[in-house]
Amino acid sequence: MRARYKDGRMIDEAAVLSSLSSTLKSEVMACCAQELAVKVPWLRNNPNLHTQVSAMAVPHFGLDGDVLLNQGDLGHHVFIISQGVVELYKTYKNAWGSRSAPILMRAVGDGCTFGIVSVVLNIRIGVTAIAKGNVMMYSITVEKFKKLLLNNPESSNYFDFLAKFRRKKYENGNTNKANDNGGTSSDEEDDEEDPEDSKTELFQLSMQLANMEDSSDLLSSLKDEQTQHYKNKEKFKT
Repeated sequence: MRARYKDGRMIDEAAVLSSLSSTLKSEVMACCAQELAVKVPWLRNNPNLHTQVSAMAVPHFGLDGDVLLNQGDLGHHVFIISQGVVELYKTYKNAWGSRSAPILMRAVGDGCTFGIVSVVLNIRIGVTAIAKGNVMMYSITVEKFKKLLLNNPESSNYFDFLAKFRRKKYENGNTNKANDNGGTSSDEEDDEEDPEDSKTELFQLSMQLANMEDSSDLLSSLKDEQTQHYKNKEKFKT
């Protein structure tokens, strides 16, 4: 039986890649990251950008419960999820200076990118990211990601907008989500969809399922109203 590394891997990818020639290494990484061209919205329809990402993204495997990002730390990587779910939590200070219990902000899955706020805006990480089950990801170091943005002005502008959007969303939670007993509340701004994650296939599927459930509830409600209408009509006749 092959030995398993403490992070769940069966082989040491870094060691294998380092033994290859630069050309073969690039081809292997490009092959591994091919699926990202379909799953990741900001890589779709941009072969040049995908090629650059494939050359710098490193496979990263997370086990259930692994802490991938820590709130308050400096960001060193941007993560792209290939398969699996990652939950994002945040704690807030109340009026007395004590911190709330971790609040689940959202869950991200296949095709989602996280860790960009700290890297793009040069600030500390605003949420704690925890693997929900086993997660296959690709990571890009802060140095390489910034070089990617420098070479792609259009993508740089997009990620600057996206990072500011997410930062504002989490900061708004300071008043909208946290209260004295650690409970939550919401408002219209908090319900605004993430402009990147909302384009993933997984998100679209979840929205379709939600709409189907809403339609089913509406149909059920209409049937109940119709039944009650006929009952009242029959009662009136008698």
